[in-house]
Amino acid sequence: MPSILFIRDLVQTLRSIFRKLQNQTVNTERTSCLDGKWNFVSGSSPKATSNITCDCTLNSSSVCRVTNIQLRGFNLRGIIPPEFGNLTRLTEIDLQLNFLSGTIPTSLSRIPLEILSVAGNPLSGPFPPQIGEITTLTVVQLETNLFTGSLPSNLGNLRSLKRL
Repeated sequence: MPSILFIRDLVQTLRSIFRKLQNQTVNTERTSCLDGKWNFVSGSSPKATSNITCDCTLNSSSVCRVTNIQLRGFNLRGIIPPEFGNLTRLTEIDLQLNFLSGTIPTSLSRIPLEILSVAGNPLSGPFPPQIGEITTLTVVQLETNLFTGSLPSNLGNLRSLKRL
């Protein structure tokens, strides 16, 4: 059984993330990682897809970690929460086709992201150079946003990058 303290911290982090995304469709409970109720396709839009994946195999299945968060096409109107940087095993953030505002938080540079997909949002401001320090990135999808300025030159140092 996963640690109660860890689960409480994970649930609080996820609730904060979903609140800042202004997502009313995801209900986070202590058993959410184990029961898979997060994963669904919304009936309101054919492009709305939710897939939140957990890895509960750590420490003889006593610890769960969120590894993937996809909330695509939900018309989310919040911001990209800096709390994503607290999910230490998160490898994918897919928030395509929403109405998220603000910029990409620099806290994402703390996690082993492989996929960062924020295409189709009105994100603005400069693209944070810290994202160019995430050596695990393989896919970065940014199109159809309102970013200003140039992409950071250190994106050229991402040796695993397959698609930008």
